[in-house]
Amino acid sequence: MKLSFGSLAIIFITLLACQPQSTHETLEPIDFSELMSYDFHSVVLDVRTPEEYQEGHIEGAQNMDYYRDDFEQKLDKLDKEKSYFVYCTVGGRSSSVAKIMHDKGFQKVHDLAGGLEAWENDGLPITLD
Repeated sequence: MKLSFGSLAIIFITLLACQPQSTHETLEPIDFSELMSYDFHSVVLDVRTPEEYQEGHIEGAQNMDYYRDDFEQKLDKLDKEKSYFVYCTVGGRSSSVAKIMHDKGFQKVHDLAGGLEAWENDGLPITLD
C-alpha cells in the first residue's frame, strides 16, 4: 500500500492528538485555591523542608522535601494520573519540581505562583497541624 505525504501527515497528527496531554501551569493563589477545591482527588505537595512545613502549610498538604537525596525516587512512586498542586516558600523549588514532574510524564501539575508567601499575602489560610 502506497501512502502519500498528506496521508502520512494526517496519520501522524492523529496519533499525536490521541496521546494524553500533560499540563504544567503556574497559578495565582486564588486560582490555585479554587481549582484545588474542585479537584477532590488531587494531591497537594509542599516541597519545602520539614522545618518549614511545621511553621505552617496549606491544609491537607503532604510534605516532600525537595532537598532530600531520594526526592525524585519518591516522585516516581506517585500516581501520574492524579492532579498535583505544588508549592514552596516563594515559587523557586516548586517551579523546578513542576518541570521535573512534567518531564516524568505527570498529567496535571499546578505550581503556586509566589509560593506560600503569596498565598498568605492574599489572605488564604495556613495550618499548623
